[in-house]
Amino acid sequence: MVAAVTLARLDRKAGKDQSTAAIVKRFADQGGASRPILLSAEPIKLPDSKGLEQKSGNVLSISQANIEDRWIDVGFWVNANGLVSDTEVLRSSGNSQWAKLVTDSVKSRIYAPLKSKGEAASPGFYMIERYTYTARYLDEVTGTRIRQRSPVARIERIDITPENYDQPFAPTPKAAVEAPKVDAQG
Repeated sequence: MVAAVTLARLDRKAGKDQSTAAIVKRFADQGGASRPILLSAEPIKLPDSKGLEQKSGNVLSISQANIEDRWIDVGFWVNANGLVSDTEVLRSSGNSQWAKLVTDSVKSRIYAPLKSKGEAASPGFYMIERYTYTARYLDEVTGTRIRQRSPVARIERIDITPENYDQPFAPTPKAAVEAPKVDAQG
């Protein structure tokens, strides 16, 4: 499977989508996957940093002042057919005009088709990922000891989907919610 996914990735770079479609069909024929398995995704396309330096005031230009505390939480559904839908920014901090670059990448994803649960079709999985717009710190900068950021921006991702994403929501038992009863004498 790893080899097939790698070959499909190379084919997509060459503009051929048949091998990716074959992997999706293979999962569907085998009954689907029990958890989200990413098969294909377009990379997040950051603008060239050299072009940003020439455009003053660009939202994606790097400086110490605008690189701190910039993150977004993106929520999306992975449907039973393996496609992404209902992509939205749930929370954000700092300037988030770069969020469209992330959501466009997330919308392009193709996951393995999911197993159906009994007679009913699988509703899919709701995923949440945090993206941070940042730049690495440079190890050594000549002439100063002040830490400086690299002029090359990057977007980092971490999956913050709850561990029990495949479990249905279970309400709190009624007995745990009710206050203990006190008798009239005590």
